[in-house]
Amino acid sequence: MSSTAAIAAQQTVSHARAWGTILCLLVGLVLGVVVHAVTDQGPAASPYPSIQKTDEPQIAHDVAAAVLNDDARTLSTQLSSDLLKQLGEALTPIADVRKVQFVGAVEDQGRVLSAYVAQGKSTQGQELIVGFVLQVRADQVVGVN
Repeated sequence: MSSTAAIAAQQTVSHARAWGTILCLLVGLVLGVVVHAVTDQGPAASPYPSIQKTDEPQIAHDVAAAVLNDDARTLSTQLSSDLLKQLGEALTPIADVRKVQFVGAVEDQGRVLSAYVAQGKSTQGQELIVGFVLQVRADQVVGVN
C-alpha cells in the first residue's frame, strides 16, 4: 500500500468519525428536547391567592393630582396630619415632583390599595423615582406606604 493510499484511508476514517460525532450530538440534542417536552410540568401554582384588580379611586386620584400640583390646601383637606407626614416620608428624597403616574389598584375586603410612581428632583438636582401606595377605605385615604 502506498503512502498516498494510506493517507486517503486515514482521511476517510477521520471524516467518518467527524460525521459520527456530529450525528451523536444531534441525536442527543433531539432526545433531550423530546424528554424535556414530555416531562416538563410548567411553573408551580402560586401558593398565594391573587387580589382582584380595580379602578383608581377618585380620592386617591385627587391626592396624586394635588401632590403633582404642589397643592397644600387640597392635601390638607383630604388627609390628616399623620397621613400628610406619611406621604412626605414616602416621597422623600424628592423635593420637586414633576410627574405622578398611576400604576394600578387592588381591592380586598373593602380596602383599596392604589399604587403610584412619582418622578422628580432632589434638593441637589438629582433625578429620582419613588413609589407610594395610598390605602383607601370608604372613599377616604386611611394610610400611605
